[in-house]
Amino acid sequence: MRNILFSLMILLIISSCDTAKKANQYTLDINISGLDGKKIYLNERVENEWKAIDSAIIEQGKASFKGGSDGPDVVRLGLEGSRAMPMIFVEPSIIKVTLQADNLNLVKVEGSETHTRYETFTEGHKRFDAEIEKIYQQYVDLKNNEENEQAEEVYKQIEGLMNQQTDYLVQYIKDNPADLIAHFLLYRYSYLFDLEKFEPLVNGFDQNYTSEYLVELRQRLVILQNVAVGKPFTDFTLNDPSGNPVSLGSKVGSKLLLVDFWASWCGPCRRENPNIVAVYNDYKDKGFDVFGVSLDRSHDKWVEAIEADNLTWTHVSDLAYWDSEAGKLYGINSIPHSVLLDENGIIIAKNLTGEALREKVASILN
Repeated sequence: MRNILFSLMILLIISSCDTAKKANQYTLDINISGLDGKKIYLNERVENEWKAIDSAIIEQGKASFKGGSDGPDVVRLGLEGSRAMPMIFVEPSIIKVTLQADNLNLVKVEGSETHTRYETFTEGHKRFDAEIEKIYQQYVDLKNNEENEQAEEVYKQIEGLMNQQTDYLVQYIKDNPADLIAHFLLYRYSYLFDLEKFEPLVNGFDQNYTSEYLVELRQRLVILQNVAVGKPFTDFTLNDPSGNPVSLGSKVGSKLLLVDFWASWCGPCRRENPNIVAVYNDYKDKGFDVFGVSLDRSHDKWVEAIEADNLTWTHVSDLAYWDSEAGKLYGINSIPHSVLLDENGIIIAKNLTGEALREKVASILN
């Protein structure tokens, strides 16, 4: 009798463990036609990088993955020979994924409530993109016809729509303080927010619910606090185009020093360069200097852009693109980005462009 009871207890324990295991497991059933024999990959974020953790061969238009998840999580699918990596919010359930062979970014997901909520947000967010694209063409046409006053009015409409789109994003984040989607969205669009707007959003999340995205958001918040206006500069050393190490600290001491983060491949940066050149030429003899920090990958393209744009000040780079060590220190996730230092190395302004840069420099040096 005792043996029978003991055996029953063991079966119950095994059954309970198996149920718990299934409860923390998701299944991705993938349908994609026309690509039989191709390998498909399941990618997860490992130490802040997307890495393939599993793979399968597509057979008869199907493939399947199983993974562990205590709650909502984000994975990406990759296809052999393609750079596209469609994103999917997974959770413990059976999730059906339908992909289009000619456009992997057109993905249909069924069985994940989290992904459905994300799609609902995205549909609302994209409506602004459609309106902006429509009006932007009017702006381009007016500019091409040199109807500048009308173009300026149209651009104000574009700015208004962009602000409404940001408000839509912010409202979702505020309304969902314990939601992986909200963490992911703020992480994805953090470049839109300066410290003043970013800090309350991060601090507004439920402290009892975390994710890897929230961990990174908190790390970014600390970085932005360290390089806020009023803080002393954070030093770094990178090589100039000739391979000689130059520190930011070695340039501090000018009455004003503009630390300009840019890249040869960055269109907005190249369009802003003539303005910086003009201000530099007008005020270099009065104590204004520029320290260019490039997020380039190609040494040749970097040097070509310096020469083509007549950027005659000191330049440095580690040619590490978005992994630039200096960029990480200053929380750079979009360029152009600039930091204005006084003669003591205190940050007195950030991201001054166009006439705003000239007015700031003139107000101090004239």
